[in-house]
Amino acid sequence: MQIRWHLTGTPWPVQVEAMRRANNVPRYGWHLEQGLGKSSLALNDYIGCNDVDLNIVLAPSSFAADWVYLPEDWGVGFLRTGMWGEDEMPFDWDQGLYAISHETLRGSRRARDDLARLFKTRRCMLTFDETTGIKNAQSLLAKYCVGELSKHAIRIRELNGTPLVQTAMDYFAPLRLLGECNGMNPYAFRNRYCQMGGFMGKQIKGMKNEEELAAILDRCSFRALKRDWAKHMPPKINTPIHLTMTDVQIRHYRTMLDEFYALVGDDETVDATLVLTQRMKLQQIASCLLMKDGK
Repeated sequence: MQIRWHLTGTPWPVQVEAMRRANNVPRYGWHLEQGLGKSSLALNDYIGCNDVDLNIVLAPSSFAADWVYLPEDWGVGFLRTGMWGEDEMPFDWDQGLYAISHETLRGSRRARDDLARLFKTRRCMLTFDETTGIKNAQSLLAKYCVGELSKHAIRIRELNGTPLVQTAMDYFAPLRLLGECNGMNPYAFRNRYCQMGGFMGKQIKGMKNEEELAAILDRCSFRALKRDWAKHMPPKINTPIHLTMTDVQIRHYRTMLDEFYALVGDDETVDATLVLTQRMKLQQIASCLLMKDGK
């Protein structure tokens, strides 16, 4: 497949290199530091692929809404977009981009079942944003993505802006999602690439066979740091981040905005008698910075 840029503007050299390495590879990981254009790479890759109908994006809840606005930001606003919680699962869409958060998949059996059915019945590309979300191979999300979605995905792109790992085990589930290390279970992978020690030899103390693991990573992913590509980058441009409040947050926000107080419990009120205090409380509500008993 010829490398083409379908979005507005001109791709940066780091993006050109990322496209070159992933060209004609159905499953690939782009481990680019924040600000090097991972999201636009995945969008461009989807638009240029004739083998898939839908691009299903799994992202942290703080990023999921950004994907809905991404096509318009990059000059392809004609592309239909949707998001779990606001739009129905796109079973009847001809084409489009649909985002669903990691947190939703962890907490909703219905979301997991519907998404699995979508991948079985439609030609789907899976874009997994922030693969640190599945670095624990035993987590529900990792088992679901590797064991269910990867079987039916026509194309997979992994995105990660913070590819630092604690141990080699953090690579296992992302590599399996890309179709690497087949036939290896987590224990075989650990024994092959982790240096064990500590009490009864069950604690991971370091890595071993690093060159072998590095060769696997190099085969299926591209790692890029800002310090290596800084001279090729344009000046930094600030872009808006789109966030969505929950229904409860919106209710408190509107009450605090109109009446300068919000009822947060059965007999508990938060007052904001001064305008400056009100602005601070509104920001806290919108940012979900106030936590009590995990809520």
